[in-house]
Amino acid sequence: MLEYLFAWTGLFLGLCASGLILLSFFLYLANKENYKNLVFLFNKKHLFPAPNSFNHMMGFGVFVQ
Repeated sequence: MLEYLFAWTGLFLGLCASGLILLSFFLYLANKENYKNLVFLFNKKHLFPAPNSFNHMMGFGVFVQ
């Protein structure tokens, strides 16, 4: 019985996590220009050795400048 409870709890938590990832993706799509502006302002203020190092460090690897 305990294994059954653990299995359903794991499934529920996994589905919740997947839903949050999907929600964050749709929020990103809705606010894409704000993210681009954020990256531009940060790059203007801080110098990095590689052209897209900020994007990769912050998880914005999809941006190509």
